[in-house]
Amino acid sequence: MGNFFFYVISVGLLIGGIICAQSFIVKKNPKAEKNLKQLAAQSKIIGILLFVVGIIEIIDVVINWGAIEFLINYAPITGIVFIAAIILSVLIGLILSGESLTAKLKNPEKIDNFRSKIETKKVALGFLGILCGGYLLLFKLFRFSL
Repeated sequence: MGNFFFYVISVGLLIGGIICAQSFIVKKNPKAEKNLKQLAAQSKIIGILLFVVGIIEIIDVVINWGAIEFLINYAPITGIVFIAAIILSVLIGLILSGESLTAKLKNPEKIDNFRSKIETKKVALGFLGILCGGYLLLFKLFRFSL
């Protein structure tokens, strides 16, 4: 994973996770609503970016499976978090992008049905995204360069 994609996924998961968990955060801290609404205004762009980078990283993981095996053997928790972060980036990207990704497809019903199913888990996915993104950033800062 290149540094650019690593930081896009890590920071994108933090921001996307905050947007997904917005309803819970506003319940706990009503003062944050104004700032979260400003952040949520950019959710489609963040969602499309996370989705595209997540798909690219899934392809990269399949091509470079040996490096992922090394990471899982060297740092198993980080390897699992890394794979979860890629999957979460696709899921959160799909949630945040709305219908922007499926607008040009001939049969978007299956993707829309899947998105409606995962939107029921939006807050949980948001918190998982925050955790994975934060963990990966901390790992990058304090361990070694991926």
